[in-house]
Amino acid sequence: MSADGSNATGRLFTVPQFAHATGISERAIRESLRRGELAGTRLGNRWYIPPSELMRLGAGDAKMPHAGRDSGREAENGEGRR
Repeated sequence: MSADGSNATGRLFTVPQFAHATGISERAIRESLRRGELAGTRLGNRWYIPPSELMRLGAGDAKMPHAGRDSGREAENGEGRR
């Protein structure tokens, strides 16, 4: 990672950006980062995730909890969060 927070494959994702791109809840992403299931860099109280993790998830190689995914209907009804 360079001093400006970018890497060779592009810009890093914040947790909200990664959640939006994957449909996985921010909470599940943060938990996976803490457990080391997702690669990321913590600067202060913020996590930054490299684009390679998005590609890895797309390839089905990542071990992300599926319980963290909110379906559209659950999110609309408020059932996805308790």
